[in-house]
Amino acid sequence: MTTARDLAQDIQQQYGIDNLGAALAIVETYIDQISDDSDLYDSATDQLTPDGVAVIKGAVAAADAQDLYGTVATQALEALSERAVAAREATEERDALIRFLMTTEIPRKKIAEAGLVSEPRLYQIRDGR
Repeated sequence: MTTARDLAQDIQQQYGIDNLGAALAIVETYIDQISDDSDLYDSATDQLTPDGVAVIKGAVAAADAQDLYGTVATQALEALSERAVAAREATEERDALIRFLMTTEIPRKKIAEAGLVSEPRLYQIRDGR
């Protein structure tokens, strides 16, 4: 017999979930769906049977394979991806402007201030590092 917490710890480790509470929420969601089946869950002890563990692990694996996560988490992941792409593009644009300005008469200190970087970083950007 396995507790929800023990299974959540296994899932947390297997799937690289940083927060045990998030893994526990996943397990508890599945337990809610199978708790009325005594072959899968013992409500007297609040523990999963070996078959119940297998069912939940299978469901988690299937959801992971299809990238099915909670709505809020999925939206946050999509937002992070969009912001990361935008940040990369903005950094590339900033670096191009810095490279151009490094060829002008503008003092390096002014370029660094405008670009929110240090003066040594200007030279790294200029040199493609």
